[in-house]
Amino acid sequence: MTHQIDITHKRLLLAAQGYSELGLPELALAELDLLPDSLQTAPIAIESRLSVLMQAKRWPEALQIGRDLC
Repeated sequence: MTHQIDITHKRLLLAAQGYSELGLPELALAELDLLPDSLQTAPIAIESRLSVLMQAKRWPEALQIGRDLC
């Protein structure tokens, strides 16, 4: 499936990355939650969420997301 990511959604991904880099995983996840359902399954969104969950040491959720990615 092809995922079209427009500028608004790219900004959400960048904001999530920024919050993650600042050590604010809950704010990063909140930004990722703002992505529309159609983009929640885009590899970049899944990878971003996985990274943030691992940073937050939320291992059970990270494991499930990791499995979904494979």
